[in-house]
Amino acid sequence: MTLRSDLISVVDDARSIVDDFGLRQRVVKVITVTRASTGLASIGTTPTTSALTIDPRPRVSDLTRAVATAPGIDEQGDFRVTKISAAYTRAQLDPGGNSTWTVDDRPCRLVKLEQRNFEWRATLVAMDRA
Repeated sequence: MTLRSDLISVVDDARSIVDDFGLRQRVVKVITVTRASTGLASIGTTPTTSALTIDPRPRVSDLTRAVATAPGIDEQGDFRVTKISAAYTRAQLDPGGNSTWTVDDRPCRLVKLEQRNFEWRATLVAMDRA
């Protein structure tokens, strides 16, 4: 083990304190949908859905911009999620296939995932955009 891997739990404990004070209220999840089979064999099979709730809660920043539409101005929000625990692996955060992220149950698509010293950073695009 390296010093960095030993310190990840210490950093996560410090982030939990911020969460305990209620300063990070947004819930971020990675939703993965899998099927037991593929192709024609998957017809009639029930997909399995699994949800990974990111804990301690990460920092979520709105990347909101106003877009003119026929009825008026519509806000289309994207998100930057930082301070995601480095204890997660890339495979957990970006499982590929039919997976989405949610921010407060709002479905998003992962467009960028990068690892820093003690955190992951993700850029999400809202899927319910006009």
